[in-house]
Amino acid sequence: MLVGTLSVAVLVTTGLIAGVFFDVAIALVPAFFKMPRSRFVYVNNKLVDGYHPTMPILCSSTVLVNLGLAVLTPAPSRWLFLAGTLLIVGTMFVSEFGNMRINRRLLKDDPENLPRGWSDPRRRWRGFHLARTALALLAVVVNATAVALVG
Repeated sequence: MLVGTLSVAVLVTTGLIAGVFFDVAIALVPAFFKMPRSRFVYVNNKLVDGYHPTMPILCSSTVLVNLGLAVLTPAPSRWLFLAGTLLIVGTMFVSEFGNMRINRRLLKDDPENLPRGWSDPRRRWRGFHLARTALALLAVVVNATAVALVG
């Protein structure tokens, strides 16, 4: 019963993480590049408020559920749940040391008064975002495979 409940939880949480990141990749990132830099800074800063602390809590919860399933299930599912854990930790790492570092810098910028030599971070932000999206999508596939093997 516990494994079944945790299996549903891991599929829902990894699916949500990957879905949010996928949506940002196909809808928001292209829109960011069409905006003037001041509008981009303004919109990005407003979006940060909406994603935090929800996404970090969701990712941390997913790591815990993945680890629980790794302990409770036999191989090969155990190894797949551990791989799913590493993929979500990788997603969190890229988010914290890539996207969030850029976001913290943008939160300090006044969108209406950007300095002359302002360095536009959109390309770097997109690269980090696509990396964490790929990791999250792989986590869904790995976790779904692990759940299917548990049977």
